[in-house]
Amino acid sequence: MRFCEHMKTRDFPCEFCDTDQPQQRKLVTLTRQRRGQWYIFEDVPAWVCPNCGHRYFDADTAQAMEDRMISPTVDARPVTALAMTLPHTPEG
Repeated sequence: MRFCEHMKTRDFPCEFCDTDQPQQRKLVTLTRQRRGQWYIFEDVPAWVCPNCGHRYFDADTAQAMEDRMISPTVDARPVTALAMTLPHTPEG
């Protein structure tokens, strides 16, 4: 998947940390969940805030992930993972 050609820069403030540093284009890995099924997406083009690490995705990229969760492609491969819950500790 390529970066959106019409979006060459993303130079407005990060909505989470409000830094004025321009976001950087990177390929990232992320997980999504739909209807109880987990999906891992690798090499996803994203805009990443250099200050806090928040990731932004172009509309085409977000739609491509949604489409693949509905109809996985032939390159989808099963993986084994462990799911865990951390114990809650009382605050005090």
